[in-house]
Amino acid sequence: MRKAGTLASLIAVALLLGSPTQRTTQAAQNNAAAFQILEAAIDDIHAAYRARTLTARQLTQAYLDRITAYDKQGPMINSIITLNANALADADRLDAAFRQSGLVGALHGIPILVKDEIDTAGMPTTLGTVM
Repeated sequence: MRKAGTLASLIAVALLLGSPTQRTTQAAQNNAAAFQILEAAIDDIHAAYRARTLTARQLTQAYLDRITAYDKQGPMINSIITLNANALADADRLDAAFRQSGLVGALHGIPILVKDEIDTAGMPTTLGTVM
């Protein structure tokens, strides 16, 4: 039996995003901090992208920060086995694509969490039990 290596392709950023260089201006940080990720719908996220008040990178970082705060520190839930090491780079590519041509699909820039039994490109998973 192979040991699990994935629960979170979190922020495989829905495989459709792309972003430019990371914005580190105070305005960009304030916009991201003002966006409430709790219970945000995909339409809310896309509206924030269109309004230029949020980037995929900012959203991805917010989710990574939440994982750190709740899963790795704080209550230490330990439910996330693996994170996509390229999550921020994927978000940057999607932000770039958005600037060039708009949303590239229904899940553009939407961070996802994948159960470890789902096959994902570039991420190790258990794919269930070996019989």
